[in-house]
Amino acid sequence: MTAQIYVPQLIQPSLDGLLKRYPEGRRRQRMEPFYRNTAAEIMRFVQPISLYDELFAHDAPHLFAWTAPTTVSFYLAVCTLGAELDTEMQRLVENDMAGAAILSEVALTLITAFTRDLHGAIRQQSAQQNQKAGPAYRPGLGRWPLELQRTIFSLLPTEQIGVQLTEELLMLPAFSTSLIIPVRNL
Repeated sequence: MTAQIYVPQLIQPSLDGLLKRYPEGRRRQRMEPFYRNTAAEIMRFVQPISLYDELFAHDAPHLFAWTAPTTVSFYLAVCTLGAELDTEMQRLVENDMAGAAILSEVALTLITAFTRDLHGAIRQQSAQQNQKAGPAYRPGLGRWPLELQRTIFSLLPTEQIGVQLTEELLMLPAFSTSLIIPVRNL
């Protein structure tokens, strides 16, 4: 299989989770417009795209050491909100730290929604092949070592979507994430 590009239909991010820390009252009345304006503004800078591919044991046998024995394949994916968002974040860091903090929170909500959308699409694709895609894992979280980033980036042509990995294993653009999704037969 060849790596595939996935571009989601993004909608305005839900701010309920971000706003629940502000109980009803004056503080919420002051903060909610900042979040809503940022959420509307962020959509001008977001260019969501991902790259994913299904791989088998012969493609990366060392990854199978991290999965259950019933795993028959796995998907690797890299998702990004694009470089323009990084540029806007840098502008805000230099001029408006509070705005930068809110933009970061909203962008993280958006990239999370994007990865869930891609995970759902991969689950549907797997179900059509009489398989079940498991949970999406991220290198650096839980038992998955951050060093697996190198493996993901060596197996996917991430330059096609403008994402690169630094020596410190960080992704650029900053609002990017990688996924490992194990698949088993039904």
